[in-house]
Amino acid sequence: MQSKVKNIFKQTTTIMATATIVISIVTSALASEEVKIENPTVIENSILPKDYSKNNPYYYKFCATSRFTPKTGSPGVPSGHTVAFIHGACVDQVPNQLPVLRACRDGEKDLNDPESGVGISTDGSFKNTVFSAIPGLTPFMSGGFMGEEFNESSKKKMLSDYAQKGYFDGIELNVTWFTPELQKQYNEIEARVNGAKTEEERKKAFEERNIFVGDWMLGTEFALRQSRYLYCVNIPLTKTMMDKVIAHLNNLNKELDDSKGERWRGKWKPANDYIWDAIYNNCDHTGRNTFSATGAVKPIPVDLPLIRQLAHLAFPGRSYLDIAKATLKEDINVNHLYKNKKHYDAVMKDGWIPLHHESMLELVPFYNNNTLFEDTAKTSSTGEPFMVAKALNMIFAKFVPSTAQIALKLDSKSKKIAKTSHNKVFGPENDESALLEHYNFFKMKYYKAIKNLLSAKKSIWYKWGKKDSSYVQFVDKYEEILNAQFSDLLQKISNLESKIKIQKK
Repeated sequence: MQSKVKNIFKQTTTIMATATIVISIVTSALASEEVKIENPTVIENSILPKDYSKNNPYYYKFCATSRFTPKTGSPGVPSGHTVAFIHGACVDQVPNQLPVLRACRDGEKDLNDPESGVGISTDGSFKNTVFSAIPGLTPFMSGGFMGEEFNESSKKKMLSDYAQKGYFDGIELNVTWFTPELQKQYNEIEARVNGAKTEEERKKAFEERNIFVGDWMLGTEFALRQSRYLYCVNIPLTKTMMDKVIAHLNNLNKELDDSKGERWRGKWKPANDYIWDAIYNNCDHTGRNTFSATGAVKPIPVDLPLIRQLAHLAFPGRSYLDIAKATLKEDINVNHLYKNKKHYDAVMKDGWIPLHHESMLELVPFYNNNTLFEDTAKTSSTGEPFMVAKALNMIFAKFVPSTAQIALKLDSKSKKIAKTSHNKVFGPENDESALLEHYNFFKMKYYKAIKNLLSAKKSIWYKWGKKDSSYVQFVDKYEEILNAQFSDLLQKISNLESKIKIQKK
C-alpha cells in the first residue's frame, strides 16, 4: 500500500511553511552540536499484571504510538498516532454497516478476559465514520501474531480472516488520499459492489472491498504492534462512566449525519463526511476527547476558525503525558472535584474519581519478526521509538526530513515519554516486587487524599452544612469511594508481601 501520509498536511498554512524555512536555519546550526543520551534503552517486553482485567472489568487504555515506518514507502507523521482500547465494550455488527458501540451485556463476554473490549482508531482517509471499532485486544494490538514472521503472505491471510469476520464492514474511504492507481482500483471494486446482481456476487465484492479497506488500515487501526510501539495509560472505569465514554464515541458519528452546512473551520461544512485534518480534527482529538468525558482532562476543541484552532493543537504524546499526569501524578483534592461539574457528576452519578491504584502505564513493544515495517527504536538517534511531541519539532521532522533525528533529540516531551517506559513495573523486571513498589507509591497518594478529606470534613461548610446539602453529600460519597479503593489497595499490598516472603524462603 502507498503511504497514508501523502496529503496529511496539504492544508498547512503559508505562515507555518515560512516558519519552517526560518527554523531550519537554526536547526542546521544545532546539527553540529551532539546531544548526549546516556544509556539508551529499548524495552523488549511489557505487560500489565495477568489479573488486570479480572480486577478491572471496565477500563480505558489510551495509547500514543511511535511513527508508522514501512520498509517500502514514506514514513507516517512524526508525531505518531493515538488509539484507545475500551475493555468491557462490545459492538453491534450488522453485515456491511458501521458498528455501534455499547457496554457488553451480562454474560455476553467474560470480562475477566483481556480480549473483551474494542479497539478505537481514527484515520485521515475515513469518509463516513470518525473511528473504526476492532473487537478484541489481540486483533487490535498484534493481529494474532505470536512469534511467526509477519510478511506479505501472512498479512494476506490475516486480512482475509478479519474481512470475513466483518471488522472493516461499512467503512468508506476518501479516494483523495489515494494515488491514481489506488483510486482506480478502489473505484473498480466499488463498481463491482454496486453492480452485483446475485447474493454470491455481492458477498464476493464486499469481501474484496473489505480486504482493500483492511490493507489500508493495517498498522494504524489494527495489528498496531506490526508497525509501532505504543505508550499506554490504563485507567479503571465504573460501568456508568464507561457508558459516558461510549456515548461520546457514538455521538461523534451521529453528529456527521446532519453536519453539512454547519459553521466549520471559519466557513460552511461542504458535506456530511468526516473530514480529517492535522490541525482542525485528528486522531488525538478522538482518543483524548473521548476520555475527557470522565472530566480527568480537558477536551481539545475541533473545527474552529484557523487562528483559534492554532491555540488548540492536539498531539498524541502531549495527551499521553496529560492523561498520565491527571491519573498517576497529580494529588487529588476533594474541594477541587466538588467545584468541577464533570468531577461532581463523576462522583455522585458514576462513583468514579481520577485517583486509582490500578491506573498503570504500559509500553507495548514493536513486533520484531517483521519484514514489512521498520523498528524505529533501532534507527532513531535516541535509541527510543520515534515519536515527536512538540509542535515546532514536529514541523522540523515533517517538512525538513534531514532534521528529523535532531528534532527528536531536542524534543523535551519526547524524552519525558521515553522515561515512562523505563519504570521497572512495566519493563523486563515485571515481577511482584515491582508491582508492590507501584502499589506503595499509590498508598502514599491515598494518605494525602485522606488527609485532604479529613481537612474538608473539619471545615465549616461540612460541619455546619445540612445532611442534604450538595457539599455534604458530595464529601460523604467521595469518602465512600476513597475508602473502598484504599481498602482494596491495602489488601493487595498484603497479598503481595505474603507472596514475596514465600518466594524468598
